[in-house]
Amino acid sequence: MKLVIGVIVLAATGTAAADGPRVIDRPCRVSSTEVIDHSPAAQRGKLRYALQPGARAHGRIVLDETTWGRRFPRITLDVASEVTGVEAGGRFQFREVVTGVTLDPSGSSDDFDVSAMRGAYEDAIGLAGETTFDAQGNCTVRHLTLARPTLDPRVLETVGELLGKLTWLPDEGVSVGARWRTTTTQIDDDGRTVAHTYTTELRAQHGNRIELEQTSSSSGGAQPEHDGLEVTSATAASTYRIAIELDRLGWAWSFKNTAHYKAIRNGVPQEVDMVRSSRGTATPAISR
Repeated sequence: MKLVIGVIVLAATGTAAADGPRVIDRPCRVSSTEVIDHSPAAQRGKLRYALQPGARAHGRIVLDETTWGRRFPRITLDVASEVTGVEAGGRFQFREVVTGVTLDPSGSSDDFDVSAMRGAYEDAIGLAGETTFDAQGNCTVRHLTLARPTLDPRVLETVGELLGKLTWLPDEGVSVGARWRTTTTQIDDDGRTVAHTYTTELRAQHGNRIELEQTSSSSGGAQPEHDGLEVTSATAASTYRIAIELDRLGWAWSFKNTAHYKAIRNGVPQEVDMVRSSRGTATPAISR
């Protein structure tokens, strides 16, 4: 978890691509998953993604954030998704591209430079996440392609984290009521190691459609000073609800994250609370 405090408060950012697309490798998280609460044995079955090559979907992601007691303008991202390849054993390649950005300042604090924020987020149009997953949703390869190298790093951090993500599924068979715990370790761009623990419950299953509820916690150490702000510690907890169709690109989800940071701003110790929520949908495209 990397702190992006005040990502909305941005100077004007150019939109012209200087040197063409830029590719950034993003190491996949190291993860392990174990079932911690078993369901009735007679009803258990293995959960696996079974997507078909060429499958496509149109998605939308809505972001809301309150930090330092200030409510940020709402951001809506349009996203196109596609399964670009499927290998023996169930591994598949998945690509998501940001195709549109809308900003809604109604209800937000009145001290934001809305024009600068809009320009900065519009630079995310064309940002693509390309990821290889196994059939359990474990990432094996991941990178981001920036169509506009001028994209602000803070916007990249916010939007890039939303691309190329699937829920991890357990190795053994489960049924409704089962819970499993996934532990991951992520290395941020600045070299910090951040630990995450996710607990997921299978709330419902109807054929290949499953409904999950996931809670998570994370902690990380200090972060280097940026714009006069140095983070000394960070903790966060989140709740994630999702309905997934395992055999095609279709899902609906909602997410809420509450974080607490201890920081030093221009030499003065401060504590910061942040609440970030998002929701998204993906609707399978109809083949013609």
